[in-house]
Amino acid sequence: MHTSALFGFSNQMIKLLRKENPDTIIAAFDSKEKTFRHEKYPEYKATREKMPDEMIDQLPYLWNLLEYLGVPTLEKPGFEADDIIGTLAKNMPMKATKSI
Repeated sequence: MHTSALFGFSNQMIKLLRKENPDTIIAAFDSKEKTFRHEKYPEYKATREKMPDEMIDQLPYLWNLLEYLGVPTLEKPGFEADDIIGTLAKNMPMKATKSI
C-alpha cells in the first residue's frame, strides 16, 4: 500500500498543531454526492481528474489519524468542504482565539 499522502499529511498536521496550538481545529471533507453547483452548471469540475486509487486507499487511515489526534471531521452530503468551512467561519462563536 502507498503511504506517501498519509505520511505527508500527518507530518504537516503535527507541524501545524505544534506551531499554531489552536483553540479549535476541524477537518472538513467534500462529500461524494453532487452539489447544487452541479445542478446549476453540469460541467462543474467535469475536467477534474479522478483521485488516484493509491490516495483513495489511504483516506480511511487519514480519518483514523485525525480521530487519534482529536480532530473532529465533518462531511455533509451534497456539500463541499469549502461550504462547510464557510458555514463554520460565519457561525462559530468568536470565543476561540485561534481556529484552524
